[in-house]
Amino acid sequence: MTHTPAPMLVDVGGRPLRAAAMSPAYQASDRSHPAIADYHPANGSADALLLPERDALVQASRDVARNDPWITGGIDRHVDAVLGTATRPVPEPDPAALGITDDEAQHLADEIERAWNEWALDPLRRSDATRQDTVPALLAIAYRSWLVCGEGMIAVLWRPERGGWGSCLQVVDPARLSNRWGDYNTQFLRDGVALGADGEPIGYWLRRAHPADPWLMSPGAQVWDYFPREHPDGRPIIIHYYRKDEPGQTRGKPPLAPVIKFLRMLGTYADTELQAAVINSIILAYIESESDPEVLRQKMFDGQAAKADSYRASFYESQPIRLNRARVPMLALGDKINVPDAKRPNANFEKFEQAILRRIASPLGLSFEQLSLDYSRTNYSSARAALMEVWRSLLSRRAEFLDKVGVPVYQAFLEEALDRGAVTPPPHCRSLTEALAGWCACEWRGPARGYIDPVKEPRGAVLRLQTGTTTMERECGEQGLDWRRVTRRRQCRVEKDRRRRAAAGARSHRGHPWRAGSVRAPASSPAIGRQRRHGGSPGDRPAGDLAQGRRADRETAAQRAHASGPAGQSRTGRRWRRSDTRHARQSPDAPGLPKHPGGQARAVSCSGQRVRRPHDQHSA
Repeated sequence: MTHTPAPMLVDVGGRPLRAAAMSPAYQASDRSHPAIADYHPANGSADALLLPERDALVQASRDVARNDPWITGGIDRHVDAVLGTATRPVPEPDPAALGITDDEAQHLADEIERAWNEWALDPLRRSDATRQDTVPALLAIAYRSWLVCGEGMIAVLWRPERGGWGSCLQVVDPARLSNRWGDYNTQFLRDGVALGADGEPIGYWLRRAHPADPWLMSPGAQVWDYFPREHPDGRPIIIHYYRKDEPGQTRGKPPLAPVIKFLRMLGTYADTELQAAVINSIILAYIESESDPEVLRQKMFDGQAAKADSYRASFYESQPIRLNRARVPMLALGDKINVPDAKRPNANFEKFEQAILRRIASPLGLSFEQLSLDYSRTNYSSARAALMEVWRSLLSRRAEFLDKVGVPVYQAFLEEALDRGAVTPPPHCRSLTEALAGWCACEWRGPARGYIDPVKEPRGAVLRLQTGTTTMERECGEQGLDWRRVTRRRQCRVEKDRRRRAAAGARSHRGHPWRAGSVRAPASSPAIGRQRRHGGSPGDRPAGDLAQGRRADRETAAQRAHASGPAGQSRTGRRWRRSDTRHARQSPDAPGLPKHPGGQARAVSCSGQRVRRPHDQHSA
């Protein structure tokens, strides 16, 4: 018996049609829902959606960065936390990749670090094409450009005629990157970026000036120059940084784009509240008339309204209303004074502002407390938790930016440093072109994370070091320090202190070998007494004198032990105090001390034990 399948409806592709009553698998695609019925999101590739609207997004982002106080302060704090103005590389050349030993790699790293400081921190600012900033400051400017415009661009130029180093950097405004004469985007040209066969950037078309500059100020705004991405040997020429959110994205999107609408609403709301508060403070009171509106309308048609207004104007001119000094005003017939009820600012304004600021803080990579600088509702635990989460995000952004921008700058610097002899590699070391990754290996140091509690957190770091769960490199790196430099400075400081103590000891007690780190020996010390008796330090006398001095010391010690108690506690070296029985350190004949049967006074030490003396009849 054959089974006949039940008939079903299929579409043109042969797929069975859904029943009319069946709900969509995903509610976001349910067009019958009121919340989704009018929702029509755009569809397209990254460049197809971004490039036509990018100019408008950048202009709006730059406007709020200039005029919104919250965004201005948030950008400043974000840049200070990620890069600051003291970002530097810590060279760590790979000895295995370069074919050298660890000691040679360390010596090479020291040379690279000295050369970097000479070039990047040049007091004459020759590493900047505009002769205004150092290399760390230029990196911070490029990162700020990404925060506002979504892109950061640096051109690596060659200016040997300035003297010193020939390499210099110039931060470029991304608005200068565009197609010549407004040409359409094609497969191999996207908003000024020339693409290769695989979609990789191979060059950039740059205007000689900003497109919005006046012609007299920037006559080159309508002139484009083509710059390749790099030299044939790999030296970078144009460094173009942006965060790629989707595959195939050629230009950058401003990070503030998702919150621009909320920023505008918050600004409008704040301005309205402020204007209402100002108006309430200006209008102290107003006069209300009890005249019937219908009567006023008839008077207006009869021409009597002007007479009534003239009467009121002349009355108030002769009888001015003043509310100071509790004076009772005199009003015209049928008029009364009303004082407006001041309801501004709105009681919910602060809550609304905080809600909007929390949305703004997210794309900036900051916490609400960092953006608003309001820590009144924050305790130590919540502040530390927020700091740790934000710090993780900031470290990620720092690593990405310095990997895409800092490493190419470091590569261009290394090339010139090797060419001009500022860095001398070992004879058997591989060249820069052969082992580029081994040469460019470094760890970037930025601003310190800081401490919320400067007592608890350092103690935690010490505990982690003692238990072996962390290293000096990691702990110093979180505070923006180089652990090798810190170790060298500590060693130098310890050696300096040791020499100072040795010199002070030689001057004070003639080189007696006291324990390192001890304070100056007291004048009543046995060692000082021995030196005074025998003269000179032990190293200045022969062995016979030393032995004789030791015997004399032993005899003195025996005499002292004979005058002390069973535990060898000296009468002169023991600390005495007034006990509960009011026994004090006094002479044997002093009044107030109990007498023994032998007639001698008894002294009691602070431990409550009787101190035996040679003249005591009950002494052993």
